[in-house]
Amino acid sequence: MPNTDLLVAIQQRNPAQVATAIGRRAQPNAHDARGYTPFHVALLTADAPTVRALMDSGADPMVTTKLAQGRNMGAKTLVAYRHGRAHAHPPGSRERDAEFAACEALDRLLDERGAPATLDDTHWWMKGVEDAADIAAGQGRPWKAAG
Repeated sequence: MPNTDLLVAIQQRNPAQVATAIGRRAQPNAHDARGYTPFHVALLTADAPTVRALMDSGADPMVTTKLAQGRNMGAKTLVAYRHGRAHAHPPGSRERDAEFAACEALDRLLDERGAPATLDDTHWWMKGVEDAADIAAGQGRPWKAAG
């Protein structure tokens, strides 16, 4: 698989290795069998320096997923979903604050690169919040979105 080194660098949150892998012909915009690109995987790991390294090395912030369900998502939509899921962490917790900060950093970075916001962003943010409620319920703890 030509993107193995790139995906490992993304999972390790290693911007220097991201650039090296792309320099060795890894394809940051190539879709995998599930419909995601390495760029989308990086967005879902929520590491802004890695996402920046991908874009600096040729990843297209406008590329959308190619999901089997036909509901494709752009970069800002993926960040919106992750931001909604951050509500799974207890209000006021370090984890929730860190998730919110990571999502806000990604959103600013995508704004800098001209990634468009869409109406789907709101839908997927709400889906993330719904999933957060399910996660909290599954852990047997109270859940609240605001806070």
